[in-house]
Amino acid sequence: MKNVKLIASDMDHTLLMENGKLPDGFFDYIDRLDEKGICFVVASGRPMYTLRDMFGDKMDKMVVIGDNGAAISNCGKIIYKSLMDVEEYQSMIRFVEDETDGVAVLCALSGAYVLKKYEKYAKFSKHFSVILCLLMI
Repeated sequence: MKNVKLIASDMDHTLLMENGKLPDGFFDYIDRLDEKGICFVVASGRPMYTLRDMFGDKMDKMVVIGDNGAAISNCGKIIYKSLMDVEEYQSMIRFVEDETDGVAVLCALSGAYVLKKYEKYAKFSKHFSVILCLLMI
């Protein structure tokens, strides 16, 4: 293992078990890799805030690529983020509101936001690891 410097994994159907949980002893592996100077990288389409909930303080020993590559954390610090302009996401929200029957959910680095009028869906949405806050446009 002395030639190994980095191990990377996707999340769903790769790192995670069928029940969506991390394998038993996973955090011990992260500690052992860190002790050997091997960087563990996890990549996911999941929002960074849900990955932070999943990995907790072990993010200080990992590289985490979240939001389909739009956010990268190294040792617990965001080192890259690709953010949308306010006008762009407001335009998308207006489109969803005006042209569809859907509910726009704005995912940010710290949580997800919905329009105040959809707060009745907050309890349902929390089952999907979404932190809901209220957004006024």
